[in-house]
Amino acid sequence: MNRIGIIVHPDPVMVRESLLLVLEKLCAKFPDAKIIHSGQTGSSPRRAPRVTYIPSLTEIAKQSDLVIAIGGDGTMLLAARAIARANPDAKLIGVNAGKLGFLSEHPPEEINALIDELADGSLVAEERLMLKAAVRSDDAENVTVKRDNLDSAREGKTAKEVAIDALNEVVIDNFGSTRMLTLEIFVGSALLGVIRADGIMVSTPTGSTGYAVSAGGPIVEPSS
Repeated sequence: MNRIGIIVHPDPVMVRESLLLVLEKLCAKFPDAKIIHSGQTGSSPRRAPRVTYIPSLTEIAKQSDLVIAIGGDGTMLLAARAIARANPDAKLIGVNAGKLGFLSEHPPEEINALIDELADGSLVAEERLMLKAAVRSDDAENVTVKRDNLDSAREGKTAKEVAIDALNEVVIDNFGSTRMLTLEIFVGSALLGVIRADGIMVSTPTGSTGYAVSAGGPIVEPSS
C-alpha cells in the first residue's frame, strides 16, 4: 500500500481525534507510504514526514490506492463519488465519527484493529453497485452545473451533457415547481412506462434500505 488518502467530515471538532489516531497508526504500519488527507488537525502526528494536506477530494482520490473516509455516512458517500470520478480502482474504508454508521461501519475504537488487518492483508473487499446519471440538452441551451460539492470549480460551467455518480440514489424532481412532471421510463431501449409525478428516484441496493423499510418493504442485500 504505497498511497493512502483520507477524506474527512468538514467539522474538525468531530473528526480531529479519529483523524490523528488514523494518521499515527498508518505512519506506524506503513512507514514508506505517501499519506494525504483533507482534514485540518491543528497539529501533526509524530513521525509523519510523508503526510500531506490536500483540500481537493477528487485529487486525494486520484493520488490514492486506498481512501479512508472519516465522518458519517455522508462523508462515505462523498468519498465514493470522488473515487468514481477520479480513480475507480481505489478502495474505500469508512470510519464512523458521526451519528449514523450504516456505511461507515467501523467506530473509532476499532481503528487500531482495522489498520492492523489492513496491514496484514486480512480485510475482504466488497463490491458495491454505483449509478451514473447524465443530464443532456437536446436544444441550443446548455446544461448548467448549479452546485458540485466535490469540485466547486465546476459550478456555473455549462455543457451539452453533465454526468454525476452516486452510491445511494439519483433523484429527478420538479425543483420546487408546483407542476407535475411527465416521465418516460426506459430500461435499455424498452419503455417501462410513462408516469406523472413530482419526481422519480432510482436507487442502488446500498441506497434502497431506508426507503424500503419506510414503506414496509424488504432490505436488499447491499452487495447484490
